[in-house]
Amino acid sequence: MTKWITDYEVTPYTYAVLPFNTADVTGSLVVEKGKYLFIDKKPKVLMERACKFFGSSIQGRVQGTRQISGMTHKVPIAVDPHSGMFFFPTNSPTNPKCAWIAHSHISKIITISEKESELLFVTGEKVHVFISPGSLRNQVHRTAHFRYLFIERLQTYYRRSVDHERVAEPSASNELMFSPLLSEWLD
Repeated sequence: MTKWITDYEVTPYTYAVLPFNTADVTGSLVVEKGKYLFIDKKPKVLMERACKFFGSSIQGRVQGTRQISGMTHKVPIAVDPHSGMFFFPTNSPTNPKCAWIAHSHISKIITISEKESELLFVTGEKVHVFISPGSLRNQVHRTAHFRYLFIERLQTYYRRSVDHERVAEPSASNELMFSPLLSEWLD
């Protein structure tokens, strides 16, 4: 099923956001389960909107990835980590040929040539990308590593905050100790 639409919001069901160019149209080809959608906005615009929807920008997400992982170029981003939206670029995000791929939907990388690959998604959809199979595998592995580091950081934070909440909770003895002071102050 193919549709032409004028607006699109990247969701957890988005598999890929690819550049699409003809003589008349510059925009994106978005792949979802059973759908190939043509949108009149460039991939970077759609990804920027998605990041802003979740409270940041592409640059903010890139800086966060760099802080967590130490990666410096073609860094993956956590558009929305709570819903598993981790995407990686196939090129520099400033390159008009840059596509954004959702890490969690990839099933297999198929070699087309030395500089071209095909991505097979878990539901059977396929896309052709102009990136070497080795570079594509590297991006998949880097994104997996970033996801691991990010999730570990969140889990460590949540464990620490739960421990702090226990320590900070008033006990019955604290309430009894302060109640005479409060009653004097309230009188």
